[in-house]
Amino acid sequence: MMKHQPDRGTSGEYRGSKPLDYEAHEALAQYLAAPEGMGEFKSITAIAEHFKVTRVTVHRWSHNPVVLQRAEWLSKRDWLSGVLFARRSWERVMRAQVKKAITGDTQAARFVQENAWTENTAADDTPVEVTIRTEYVEGPNQINEEGVQ
Repeated sequence: MMKHQPDRGTSGEYRGSKPLDYEAHEALAQYLAAPEGMGEFKSITAIAEHFKVTRVTVHRWSHNPVVLQRAEWLSKRDWLSGVLFARRSWERVMRAQVKKAITGDTQAARFVQENAWTENTAADDTPVEVTIRTEYVEGPNQINEEGVQ
């Protein structure tokens, strides 16, 4: 396995975006970040057996801040990937649910009702600043509201 220098933030701490130097720590971080049963290793025992250490050792590794940082970074990356995939597919999902709702599928109708008319509160949290120069609206050499040409 190729060794990588840990990625360091401005304050010098490891941020988690690069694989860990010790293969067993990287395997544990991936195990911690993956949904249950989805990773290469299915349990702490499997990791311990593979790397020929005790389960207690693997448990201790799971408290290592660098391992936890890597696991958190992997988890956030996977979550974001899922969110972006869902957003890209949202129009198709809604079309399919509307078609089902029209044919009488009550679960699909409930899904459409819950999602079609909800307000996007995330957009309300984002401040938008608009600046309109009066010369573009009123044209040059015209008097604006303050009486200035």
